[in-house]
Formats: sequence, structure tokens, C-alpha cells
Amino acid sequence: MAERDEFTSSRSRSLLEIASRAAALGGKDETNPGSADRQALAAQAARAASLDEVVDEFLKHLDVRPTKASRVISVRFQSRDAQLAADVANAVADTYTNRFIETKIAIAEKATGWLKGQVKALREAVARSEKAVEAFRTQSGLLRGSQVTLISEEISEINRRLAAASADRAQATATLNEVQALQKASNIEAAQAIMESPVVQQLRIQEAAVLRELAELSIELGERHPRVINKKSELEKFRAKIEAEMERVLKGYATAVSVATAREDSLERELNKLKSKQALANSREIELRELEREAEANRKLLETFLTRLKETTPQLDTEMQVPGATVLSPAAVPLRSLPDKRIVLAVATIIALLLGLGLALMAERLDYGFRHAEQVSEATGLPVIAHLPVARSGRDGPEAAMLDSQPSLFLEGIRSTYIQLALRSKRPAIRSLLVTSSMPKEGKTTLAIGLTRARAIAGHRALLIDADLRRPSVHVRLKLAREPGLVDLLVGDASLEQVLQRDEPTGAFVIASGSAARDPSDLLGSKAVKAFLDQACESFDLVVLDSSPLMSVSDACNLAPLAEETVFVIQWGKTGREVVKLALEKLTETQGVPRGIVLSRVDTAKIRLYGYGDAAYYDRTVREYYTRGSA
Repeated sequence: MAERDEFTSSRSRSLLEIASRAAALGGKDETNPGSADRQALAAQAARAASLDEVVDEFLKHLDVRPTKASRVISVRFQSRDAQLAADVANAVADTYTNRFIETKIAIAEKATGWLKGQVKALREAVARSEKAVEAFRTQSGLLRGSQVTLISEEISEINRRLAAASADRAQATATLNEVQALQKASNIEAAQAIMESPVVQQLRIQEAAVLRELAELSIELGERHPRVINKKSELEKFRAKIEAEMERVLKGYATAVSVATAREDSLERELNKLKSKQALANSREIELRELEREAEANRKLLETFLTRLKETTPQLDTEMQVPGATVLSPAAVPLRSLPDKRIVLAVATIIALLLGLGLALMAERLDYGFRHAEQVSEATGLPVIAHLPVARSGRDGPEAAMLDSQPSLFLEGIRSTYIQLALRSKRPAIRSLLVTSSMPKEGKTTLAIGLTRARAIAGHRALLIDADLRRPSVHVRLKLAREPGLVDLLVGDASLEQVLQRDEPTGAFVIASGSAARDPSDLLGSKAVKAFLDQACESFDLVVLDSSPLMSVSDACNLAPLAEETVFVIQWGKTGREVVKLALEKLTETQGVPRGIVLSRVDTAKIRLYGYGDAAYYDRTVREYYTRGSA
């Protein structure tokens, strides 16, 4: 640890001061047990050729070590003088806490000085970058209004005025076109724009009055009377005035169209000029934004350094510093001396032996695997119907053990599995049997092959089906072809006769997994599986299904309700108890309650050491009974 290193590796003046204080406090030379002078250690320190020699002599008596599972550090000093030992231990602790504060203050001073220099430089950089931004903005004409540049504001105003001018020109043009169209049709009087003229309206009123008088005079005096003729002449004059006024109004609309068009053109020219200026300004704004980003980055960096400076400055105050270590218990003058090393070694040896024994017992208690049948029955409520030891069969695998001519515990375990299932089953004969487990590589496939071969050797028609469609291994272990197989049969690509293969050494029949299935769970849950099993049970004395592990996939849950009996395989000493319980819960939910449990891969040498009841299966006399046939 760092604390230990500081006392054992440091060659500092503070450590020498502690050694000197120890020499002054002590009355004996700790490096020379024969000395009796209390000033001997101080004299030796003064005569030392170098600082390292003094420190090395001092460190021989100093012991600094951390307490396990805590942040507490123990400081011890060995001396023939009890008072000297306590004083030196306290001096070491005090020196360390004081040095801790001094180190923190020194670091804070160094950091504060560096930060002040950085802050000063950054302030100057911020001022320069901000001045550069404003100078470039003024030089490029990129002066800003309330929110955008002045050029942008001018363009917005011109666009607004241009839109209004275009609307005025369009309206004037439409009115002029309407009047001209009515004029060509000799129906100009129908034009609303003409008739809205006050002069035309006044002339129309006067014309109406003359027409009314003319009508009255024509009735009273006749058409040839001088007054009637005068009124007609007056009427023509009014109509000529109306015609002239209409022509004047029409010319006024034409003039309005020309004025509006000229105004619109002028605004468009002005807008184009501003757009050219804007394009030039945009190219310059790229440089301006770069300068602004640089200024903003300097400002943010300055703020960061100012914040850090404010945090660091209070650390220069000694009263504000909190030591990184506190003396929990000052060293007291010991009442007894250290015991003899031989006694300590003997006691430590005894404690180590007891501790090792306790750890061994604790490891046994914390073993989460199943070691004997009672554990299995207590945890699952199911009986253990057989034990399968590790089969010794060389390169051909455990399935080859079924072909051995010599009796063995493994062969007897296979036979015992079927006998116990038959005795516990409520059926006169087991026609279909599902073999499954919690996890892969627990020995379920070995048991399935063994049961099938044992029944075939006994003269029965036995069929083994590799229903582990995800990790099939039956065809590899029996050296058969994988295709065609179960998948091909269920999807209709092959018949039962085409998928049947023969295990030549025993005469058993085998159906391999077949082609790879896209969805094995869906395929094994189909009605085709039940129909096939019913057909197979009619043709064979025993059908053994080697399914997938329950904790990997749910394929076995689809097959469990279809099989007459189910056997569950647990690897001895390895498979966790909670894993087994969870797997059995999944299996029970499908009404596929196992008839019994088989402990596989039992280590016969270890199980005898545990001394449980089922260890008697592997007693030497029992093995001799199988291998020699003696009673």
C-alpha cells in the first residue's frame, strides 16, 4: 500500500527526524542490544556516514501494515524500552498525518500558481479574440441589428415592399385589362372601376335629369319643338363629357400600371444589389464565425480555470485542510513484552491447521452440487433410482461400455435404471421413455444410448430417437449418418423406413436428428410428433427419446406429455441445486413429472470418502461381486 511504501521506501528528512526523536526518547541502542546508554542511538545517528544508514537501522524496528478488510493501518515499533516503543509509534503516526496536510498544501500552492498564470494568459487571449471579432465585423460591414445583420434586415424590408408593389401592379393591371376588354366590347359603362369615378357619377346624374325633362317635353310639345331640340343637344353634350371622362379614367389606370411596374422593377434592382452584398457577406461570415468560435472557446476555458482556481484557493488555508488519516488509538506503553518466536510459530501452526480444517468443512457446506441420494430427495421430492459411475471405455466413449463382456458398475447402473422405472411405473410395460437433464453434458445421451442398447441386447425391439435437434450427438457417438432423420420424417421428406438405422453391435434401431430445423420447438410441438410416436410404440417394444437440456431450450417440455415415462439426469457433484429445481418446475408445468432421478458421472473414489449411505454401491466388496461373480 502507499502508506506502507511511504515508511519503508522513503529516505526523507522527516523520517530521519523520527529516528532522531526515537534516539532521544530511548535509553538503549536498538541496533546493539548490549548497549545501556540512553543516548547511544542519537550518537549512532550523528556518526552515521549517510542518511540511508540511519533510516535503514530505524526501519528494522518499525512495522507498518494495513488491517485486513478495512482502511485501518497498524503502526508498531519494537524496542526493549516500552516507553520508547510507544513514543516512536505515536511520533510516526503524528508525522504521517502532518506530512499529509503539508503535501496537500504544497500541491494546492503549486496548482494555484499554475492556475493563476493560465487565467492571466486566458484573459489576454479572450480580450484579443473579442477585439479581433469586432474589428473584422466592422471591416466587413457585418454590423448586426437586433437579431440579424443590417444587410439581412434591409433585404427583409425590400422583400416586403417588393411584395406590396407586385400586388399593387397586379391589381392595377387586372383593372386596366378589365376596362379595356369592356371598351372593345362597346360596354365600357359596365366597368365598375369607371363608374366609381365621382365625375362620371355626377355626369350620369345630370344626364338622367336631362333625359327625364326631355321625356316630359316630348310628350307635351312634340319632337320638333325648339325646347325639345335644345334638350336633345344638351343631352348629347352630357354624354360627350361622360365619354371624355371615361377616357381620362382609362388613361389614369394605364398610367397607374406603368408607375407600379416601374416601382416594382426598381425594387427588384435594389434587391439584387443587396443579394450580391449578402453573398459577399456570407463568405466573410465564415471567417467571422471562426473568430467567434475561437473567442467563445477562450471564454469557456477561462470560466473553467476560474472555477478551478476558486476551488483550489481555500485549500491553501491550513485550518481548512482535513488530514487524510486520523489516529484512532494512540500507542500506549505495553505492559508485556513480545512472546518467544518459537511459541508464536507453534501457536500459528495450530491455528493454521484448525483454520484449514474449518475452511474445508465450510467448503463442503457451501457445495451446491448433489453428493448423495438424500440430498436429491430432500431438494426435489423424487427418488434416485440409479447411480452411473464414470465409464472407463477408452477412445470409443462411454457408450462402448455396453459392449464390454465383463460386468461393471456402469452396466449395472444402466440395467438398474430400467428395472426401477418398470417397478415404479403404473403401466404393465414402458413403451416410450424421455431422457432429459438441466444442463448440457450431464450424461443424458449416454443414459439414452445405454438404455436402448441394454434392451436390444436383452432381445427387445428398442428404438433410440435423437430429439436434441439443436446439438445432436447420437449419430456421432454411434457412428451413423445424420440424414435423413427425425426432422425429415416430421416434415414429410422421408418415411419411417428411410430414417431407420441399425446399431450393428446390438441390433437396436436408431433415428438420427436429420436435417437442420428452422424452429425445433415448433416442430416438436406439432401433431406430427404425437402421430409418429404412436406409430413407433406399436412397432417397437421401447422407444427412447434423447431430448435437449431444459435450461437451454423448451424442446423437452413439448415431448414430456407425449412420453409414458420421464427420467431426469443430474451430474454428480456439479449441477447446482437451484438449477435442478428450476428445471423440474418447468418440466412439471407440462405434466411431465419424472419417475426418478439418475445421478451420472459419479466419482467412485470421492463418494466413498463422504461416507453417505449410497456410497455402499461402490464398496470394494460390491465391485468384486460384479467383476468376479462371487457372493
